[in-house]
Amino acid sequence: MKKTLPLPGIDAIKQQMAHNQSNGDVRPEEIIGEEKYSLEQLRETWNAFIEEMRKQGRDRDVNALNQPWELVGDDTILLKVPNSFQLVAIDNIRQELVLFLRKKLNNRNILLKSEAVKVESHKRLYTNSEKFEYLAEKYPALRSLKQRFDLDVDF
Repeated sequence: MKKTLPLPGIDAIKQQMAHNQSNGDVRPEEIIGEEKYSLEQLRETWNAFIEEMRKQGRDRDVNALNQPWELVGDDTILLKVPNSFQLVAIDNIRQELVLFLRKKLNNRNILLKSEAVKVESHKRLYTNSEKFEYLAEKYPALRSLKQRFDLDVDF
């Protein structure tokens, strides 16, 4: 025969919860309110978290957090990272970061979303002719000066 453990009834669970709350055993999520905060307060709290990471020697996390972010809606932070490696780093510290922000700003509705964005890379100009073409695009008068004075850009 199989023995089963008796499950406590709903009244016993409610009684235990009331007892815990009266003794001060309240979870941190229950303490956090829904206070409004300014963008400046969020920025200061974000930077404080980065400083804590830096003190702990977590340079990879610091690098991932030092990316541009914006506040979308009231409580959603959108962090834009340049590659998928930093996206993984953010995913590893997401819970810790969100809990820190929620506690410091006293707002349990704060969320963090992250996305990888393509970083524009500028073409490097190596040869003299590439440099001239770039400048001629910016300043069309250079072409006429080159022709008028019969200049050679590849010297």
